[in-house]
Amino acid sequence: MKKNLITSADLFSEYFATLDLAVQVLVRNLVYHYLIAPFTNKPFKMKKASLKTIAEKMKDLDFCMMTTQDGRQVSHSRPMSNNGKVDYDGDSWFFTYEDSNKVQQIKNDHKVSLIYQGEDMLFIECYGNATVITDKEILKEKWIDSLQQWFPEGIETEGICLLKVTAKRVTFWHKEEEGEYKPS
Repeated sequence: MKKNLITSADLFSEYFATLDLAVQVLVRNLVYHYLIAPFTNKPFKMKKASLKTIAEKMKDLDFCMMTTQDGRQVSHSRPMSNNGKVDYDGDSWFFTYEDSNKVQQIKNDHKVSLIYQGEDMLFIECYGNATVITDKEILKEKWIDSLQQWFPEGIETEGICLLKVTAKRVTFWHKEEEGEYKPS
């Protein structure tokens, strides 16, 4: 009599089928990146995405987590809002105070990461360089009235500044779709 053997691959396949689609995509990418790619000559590459594709996906995303590094190379993340001005052109803009920890960290190390999450399993990560801007003309150009609750004197609020994050690489995952944009 022949026994039905259940292999670990069978168990994994059954378990894998029960996972959420986004988790399946993540697991697939991790397995390829860490278990398959190191033993082949083919590095993992995401599909190229256009700035237009990224802009379309970001158009309704307001909040992100901004990650900076301190002098000890410890990561610090905090929620930030681009105030609904998401006409993405490769730059993200954030109002803040010049004496904040994040600004001091950016002055020491301009590399930042922005992580957005949208509805319908959309995730976007933007790696870039941040610049601290205090030019009143630029602040005025980017100002919207709803910021008054955090900056009571408008652009004349003492210590107000803008953070401009210029993308070096933007990666997105949306259900089974993924892509990467790198400016030239």
